[in-house]
Amino acid sequence: MEKNGRTDDLKKRRLAIGLKQSEVAKVIGISQRSISNYESGQRKIDDNVLKKINDLYSRYAISDTKLEVKFDYFRMRFPTHDFKKIINEVLLMDFDSFLAEDKALYGYVETYYYGSIRVMNSMPNDERGILIQMSGEGCRHYDDVLETLDQDWKTFIRRCLDYKGSATRVDVALDDYEEVMPIPLMAKKIRSGCYSSKFQTYEILDSGNSIFNDQEGMTIYFGSKRSLIYFCFYQKNYEIAKREKVLVEDVDVKNRYEIRMADEKARLFLSSYLNCVDFGSSVCGILAEYVSFYESNKEDASMNVKWLKLLGKTEGLNLKLVPRKPTIDSKIGWLRSQVSRALKIVSEVDDLNETTVLDEIISEAELSKNDEKMIEIATGTTEQFTLKQYSEATGMDMSYLESIMAVE
Repeated sequence: MEKNGRTDDLKKRRLAIGLKQSEVAKVIGISQRSISNYESGQRKIDDNVLKKINDLYSRYAISDTKLEVKFDYFRMRFPTHDFKKIINEVLLMDFDSFLAEDKALYGYVETYYYGSIRVMNSMPNDERGILIQMSGEGCRHYDDVLETLDQDWKTFIRRCLDYKGSATRVDVALDDYEEVMPIPLMAKKIRSGCYSSKFQTYEILDSGNSIFNDQEGMTIYFGSKRSLIYFCFYQKNYEIAKREKVLVEDVDVKNRYEIRMADEKARLFLSSYLNCVDFGSSVCGILAEYVSFYESNKEDASMNVKWLKLLGKTEGLNLKLVPRKPTIDSKIGWLRSQVSRALKIVSEVDDLNETTVLDEIISEAELSKNDEKMIEIATGTTEQFTLKQYSEATGMDMSYLESIMAVE
């Protein structure tokens, strides 16, 4: 169908950048029905409106934005005082690899910990039982544990719930590697009233060291830290640069957007997460629900294009799966974290008793095809890792892998 020679690709262009008709209409300042009529050719588009749409699509379209969503803090309480059971059966980690400490946080009395993964116990008559706590670093370590187990966070959280776990705090973070919307621009819009929020309060911090001429970046808080949910947006590159003593320009991640949830809000989020298809869309749905930024002022109701771009790009975060080569690093990490002490004990006993128990254990182990592929890759004797091999390694259906690999 002829659509006046100018509008026949409007729908294709809109879909390519992931915008809905309602979102385009809100930014342009017209009705959704008008957008629909323009795309179908039922109505001739005005030159001024077409220019606005073209400007919007050209500003919005990016192909290489890198965004990453992750768990960044996790606390789960269990109605038991059995340390070993929670570590072995819920975390699926080796109890003997954890160290004991006769102190704890939040009124708990003792701790078993491995790095930043902590399991705390309360008094025998305390109904709070045991608490698992993972900081951001702890969450990254548990990522490695789950990868070695060929599991994910959904599997772990379902296991927590099977053991009557109850979340007391969950933080999720969106890392922006491109700086789609600069934090200082957000602060400027807040101060000028070009935003709306369900939170009653906000706080903008812009700190530095005047003696050393160091900037520590800008942080924006939405909501009270005492509430069940609040946001923390900050320039992650400044934090990393200061810690690692490198230039800000050399840090890949630019901004971080954190959603911090406690008690009922944390539990509601986990329930939603277990039923969602895409983690990124779930997280950005919360951001969009609580905060909006506008081009001029909120009465104008034209959504800021950078904010839309940030939220829109995450819709496809988990829809495209790139097969990763199986890596020896995860196996080495597992050995270091879970069985290094046991290996050393057996090795020393072998040396003292002149036995070969450890060698016998290794020789008796049977390698799978995926294990053999890992050895080939680690020794540089292969460079190919096909969908079929990924399917065999993960148990995922080949047709499903092919379909998600086709998603652009």
